[in-house]
Amino acid sequence: MDDVESLRALADPLRLAIVNLLMTRADVPVGGLAAKEIARELQVSQTRLYRHLKQLVSVGLVQVASSRLVSGIVEQGYRAGQRSVRIEEAFLGEAAASDEVLRTFGAVLDRHRSDLFRAIRAGHARIGGYDGQLPPSTVAALDVRLSVERAESFAKRLSALVAEFAEAESDPDGVPTAMVVAYYTTPDPR
Repeated sequence: MDDVESLRALADPLRLAIVNLLMTRADVPVGGLAAKEIARELQVSQTRLYRHLKQLVSVGLVQVASSRLVSGIVEQGYRAGQRSVRIEEAFLGEAAASDEVLRTFGAVLDRHRSDLFRAIRAGHARIGGYDGQLPPSTVAALDVRLSVERAESFAKRLSALVAEFAEAESDPDGVPTAMVVAYYTTPDPR
């Protein structure tokens, strides 16, 4: 994503949920999902979706995949305009303090936080390491001091791993998996 309008579109939690649904659901037909199907999946009213879908279509995050006449009303099918969304690094420079950037990151984190809390409440989460069994959720948070070289090495390895999974073809028979990866350095408090 390299334009402010697309970034602004994703800053809304409902629009983010729509894009995520259309990108991650393996059984979206070629003709896309109708607004009523999206509404049912996201548990919101159908009428609430239309302006959000219109905005997502206008910036290319969602595409109209089909149109058909149903009882005299045009019903459109929607598909994701891409397989994944990546915010261009330029937005993390001087624009990092902009409301659009911060709202978009907040919406992404809020969505994943809700999913993680559901997994924890259902007993489907592990805190810490991976023991060879497939945990539905693994959570690890570290505060460490690294040399510049180790921090650079970690950032490169993490970036390569994220890129590998972002570019991977989705397996319709696979296990639904969501990842939130954050690596950042903080100013030295000294």
